[in-house]
Amino acid sequence: LARILKRSDLCLSREESVLKGIFNWLSVSKDRNSSLGMLLQHVDFQSISVENLLRLGRFTLSGPAGGHLQREVNEALRVRQRKRPQSSDDFQPKRRCLQHWSPDLGASSDALGREVLSAPCSSLCWHEGGIYATDFSGNILCWKPGDAAANARRVVGQSVAVTGINDLGQYCELAISPTGEVFVGDQDNARLVSFENGSSRVLLGDFVRTLFCSPAGVLYVLLSGGRVVQKLVGSTLQTVIDAETLPADLQFEGYAIAVTKEEVIYLLDMDNYRILRIDPAESLKPSVV
Repeated sequence: LARILKRSDLCLSREESVLKGIFNWLSVSKDRNSSLGMLLQHVDFQSISVENLLRLGRFTLSGPAGGHLQREVNEALRVRQRKRPQSSDDFQPKRRCLQHWSPDLGASSDALGREVLSAPCSSLCWHEGGIYATDFSGNILCWKPGDAAANARRVVGQSVAVTGINDLGQYCELAISPTGEVFVGDQDNARLVSFENGSSRVLLGDFVRTLFCSPAGVLYVLLSGGRVVQKLVGSTLQTVIDAETLPADLQFEGYAIAVTKEEVIYLLDMDNYRILRIDPAESLKPSVV
């Protein structure tokens, strides 16, 4: 949602349509309520309707400036109730309200971050509320946002009891399945390794450029060269698409990959400065997005 709101080409006739979109987003889960204050940090409440200001007033706004936002809402409501509603003809949307929105960074126009772990990391993954990271010493770390940095734990590597391979190289790519199986493209040792329930096994003896596990639990990989997208079926890799089979203007050299729950593939083609979309259910001909 924050990424959509930051788009420079976002067009709307009334700012309140943005607010209605936020309320729809909030209605999906009560867990999202805590992000409301952060999303609203740069809203000009003078331009919001009385109806929506009343709705806002029923929420407890959180985040770095939650209390201040609540006072702004109350003041805007007091002012707007005294004024006649503006018609759509004379309403001038304030585009600055939609800039620099970020639920993670508190919607600050300065977008200041903070260090949460001092460990340098090569690859990151999110799984069940935790961040998993490969450092440059053959370890996989797990840390949950909000915990102290000292609570980061090793799940693979030094001092961790693992049956099988436990000596990863310096440069590793990481992916995690919905069930918690950890896949590592160990580039230094040219192999694809799986870790699950305290055991490890080599799935492939080859250089893995990057990998991604879809929400459905299917592992996709790009090997050296990035010209072939493959997926793991059982214990073997199956080719999904080979750049050599495509017309010259659609051939690619992939550097990163992401896959949706519908198994639609998005491929970063750095050589041609573009992202490709591949839907095997429709056609294997990529489209440029």
